[in-house]
Amino acid sequence: MGVNNNTDFFRGVGEGAMTSTATPVHRGRSQQVWLVETFGDEDGRLVARGQVRIHNLYPE
Repeated sequence: MGVNNNTDFFRGVGEGAMTSTATPVHRGRSQQVWLVETFGDEDGRLVARGQVRIHNLYPE
């Protein structure tokens, strides 16, 4: 379940492929924090950078 999401958008991309990479910052028992960077356009420049905090839910 998402707890917090903060994303900065640096430039727009009208068309073409984009690639996102997620890197774990913290992976705990109850929560995780991930850094997500998205690259796009013809030069492969950074388009957006975000951080998301996720609360782990376990089935009973």
